[in-house]
Amino acid sequence: CRLCALLMLVERFKKCDEKGKKEIFDCYLSQTSRINNWDLVDLSAPGIVGEYLKDQPRDVLYRLAGNELLWDQRIAVVSTYALIKNDDFIDILAL
Repeated sequence: CRLCALLMLVERFKKCDEKGKKEIFDCYLSQTSRINNWDLVDLSAPGIVGEYLKDQPRDVLYRLAGNELLWDQRIAVVSTYALIKNDDFIDILAL
C-alpha cells in the first residue's frame, strides 16, 4: 500500500507545477520514517527528492545523509541518481 502511494506521488510529481512539486517534496520529507525499506526508497527518492533538488539548494541531502537512520541516508544517496543522469556528480561525491 505504501509503495503504491509513493509511486502515485512520483507520477503526480511529474505533472505538477512548482507549487505542487514543493508540496509533494515537503510531504515526502515529513514521512521519511515510514519510507523504510529498499523498494520504497529506491523507487521514489530519485523521482521526488532528486528531481525536486535539480533546481534547488541541496542542503537537505547532507542533512539526510548525516542522520543516523539508514533509510534517511539511503534517500540522500539514491536521490542523487536524478542529478547523476544530468551529469551532476558534485553531491554524490561529497556525500
